[in-house]
Amino acid sequence: MTTEIIHLPPPSPEEDKELRPQLTIVCTYTVPIVADCLTSVSLQIGTAVLIRIANRLFAATAKHCIGEAPLLVFDQDFALPTVPTPFLRSLTHPTLDIGLLEVTTDTTPYGCSVDNLDTSSPVLPEDPRSPKPPFHWIVGYPWAEAKHTGGLLSIKAVSVGTHPVRVEDARYQFTYPLRFCRLVGDSPEIGDQPETPHGFSGGGVWRFAPSEVGKLFVPGENIRLCGIQYEWRRPERRAHIVPISCWIKFVYDHYPDLQRLLAERFPFLESSE
Repeated sequence: MTTEIIHLPPPSPEEDKELRPQLTIVCTYTVPIVADCLTSVSLQIGTAVLIRIANRLFAATAKHCIGEAPLLVFDQDFALPTVPTPFLRSLTHPTLDIGLLEVTTDTTPYGCSVDNLDTSSPVLPEDPRSPKPPFHWIVGYPWAEAKHTGGLLSIKAVSVGTHPVRVEDARYQFTYPLRFCRLVGDSPEIGDQPETPHGFSGGGVWRFAPSEVGKLFVPGENIRLCGIQYEWRRPERRAHIVPISCWIKFVYDHYPDLQRLLAERFPFLESSE
């Protein structure tokens, strides 16, 4: 099968002005996860999204990113081997490639809220050969950005523009364009080579709703998390995404104390029982 490569244009100066602070906020919600921090050999780095629900703090990620001694990285530079993150609970889905790690709420002041979680289906572009903004953005920690310096490992968040190409109940498919705009730290870069996918697993797929003229920017309204990436399909240049609704249902099934709050916010939960 021949895959048609879709070229996404870089954001205009007006779009970039609003995009930059949105991505900066999302990066505070996004951390690297090391599958096994007890070794520095065969290092496997993925991505996790911090989500606060009531009095609990979760890291949502891909199931295959949770190894025997997982470490959530809250500092830019860290040394391995080291002590694993102490989790209150670690759960992986029996069939889907998603999982959650619960940490104490004082571990970090960051994390998005349930208001950021978007359970509506992504809208396919009218013309897939010429998608229009606003695009979705996948934020993660690709291995290509990891650097060893003086015994410390340093890795930067990368944001890649994308758009949906197929929507199913338990899986979304997004494209990885050949030409893309990405942000490494605070520096924008225009790329003309495929982004190295390793390390993006567990990263969030975000949609930014434009703020209305004269209204304040509200992260819970303007920054929307629609899913968690778990697989890169190189032949089709597509990323496979678990809808965030599946992750919400996973939390609902395992945390009875959160069921009422979640059901009030996401009515589909009661109808799915």
